[in-house]
Amino acid sequence: MTVTDETRMSLPGVQAIVGFQLIAVFNQRFESLSERQQSLHLLAFLLVTLAMGLIMAPAAYHRLAERGKVTRRFVDSERSVPRST
Repeated sequence: MTVTDETRMSLPGVQAIVGFQLIAVFNQRFESLSERQQSLHLLAFLLVTLAMGLIMAPAAYHRLAERGKVTRRFVDSERSVPRST
């Protein structure tokens, strides 16, 4: 399994987390949080969004720059990424 396959498999989970954090903003209880807690939630939302972008970056780069071909450079960069299995 390649890194691009692993990122494609983990992406729906990350998208679900972003969705749950976004839904919380529209919840009535969100207004009862203090301004500091709302700011922390915004920070957490931005960090999760950044993480999602970083997870998607290798696959997006590979599609744009390499036009779907598996190059030696991509294989070498793939080996430097820790695997989940």
